[in-house]
Amino acid sequence: MSVEEFEQGKEWLNDTFHLIRRGEDDCLPSVKWVLELAKAAVRRYRVRGLVIDPYNELDHQRPPNQTETEYVSQILTMIKRFAQHHGCHVWFVAHPKQIEATSRI
Repeated sequence: MSVEEFEQGKEWLNDTFHLIRRGEDDCLPSVKWVLELAKAAVRRYRVRGLVIDPYNELDHQRPPNQTETEYVSQILTMIKRFAQHHGCHVWFVAHPKQIEATSRI
């Protein structure tokens, strides 16, 4: 790859992808915070895809009287409405914990 091709590739990446992230010292972002910034990106840059990665590092403040299933359903409904309203696909990436081997070969 030539230097010119490399620079063109960097320019394409900057024009195509828009990162939403908090500073390292900031608290974990909430789903609402992500969607507010995503809404601005949809309007400003015509973004049509949102990848939330990793989902498990979002700030999940579930009310004590709400089950985890109800909470996840509420979040998914919020994301679905955002996607439908803004014509934007949304993907969640979750990184599960390492599963320990329970049997030995």
